[in-house]
Amino acid sequence: MRVPYVPGVNDAEAEIRQVARFAASIRGVRQVSLLPFHRWGGKSTGAPAEGGPVAEFKPLGQALGQAVEILHKAGLVARAGG
Repeated sequence: MRVPYVPGVNDAEAEIRQVARFAASIRGVRQVSLLPFHRWGGKSTGAPAEGGPVAEFKPLGQALGQAVEILHKAGLVARAGG
């Protein structure tokens, strides 16, 4: 299962636990890949991240590692990235 991971949007512990419960409830799902949000180069390319609500997302931190650990504790193989 692949899940977008967007800081400030769905990175709260409670939300990751919900993802873990949902993934574990689906027969055949053993792995969850958290897909980290990135800014597409932002100002260097003039991509959509240059202004508007996307520019306000917090950068990734150690919370991503904690999210992977929550998924591991739920009995899933988990990793950051596709």
